Amino acid sequence: MEPSLPPGLDEFEMHWFHRREFLLRQGYRLRPKFDPDFASRYHPLNKSALNDFRACFFRHTIMDAVRMSDGEKVMMKLVHTSLHPHEAEIAQLFSLPPHLGHPRNHCIPLLDLLQDPEDPGIQIMVMPLLVSFQEPLFETVGELIDCWRQIFEGMQYMHENFVAHRYGTSRII
Repeated sequence: MEPSLPPGLDEFEMHWFHRREFLLRQGYRLRPKFDPDFASRYHPLNKSALNDFRACFFRHTIMDAVRMSDGEKVMMKLVHTSLHPHEAEIAQLFSLPPHLGHPRNHCIPLLDLLQDPEDPGIQIMVMPLLVSFQEPLFETVGELIDCWRQIFEGMQYMHENFVAHRYGTSRII
């Protein structure tokens, strides 16, 4: 029997809700708002619960979670293999030696790659949760220049390894 749905989840969050048990078995826990019993524990004056409930991402294909083995926060990304057949393969490439640890490799490392249990055309990439591009705020021109140097250096490194990023825009992830 399917547990009752937590109130307030949008249609995109439902995808994650229906995979919460699979992700738990793989060692990843979604935010408390995806727990079927969340509504019974939620109190409108509990700021932590309220912040958790309001949390959302600008793309429905990404979601944060906690890796249960060590408590580290991770970011999960759904990859539709029909649209992006090589994305996971490329992430794996830059997450293994000799690329992993290379000083010019600024790709986010892939921690895990999961096959969606309900859709063979979807993979779930698990990566470390990083801070926003704007946090902390740049304090000097030198910090801003170094940031852009690393972005261009990383893209150049990918190109030297026969990978075109094709998403070099101001919109990250």
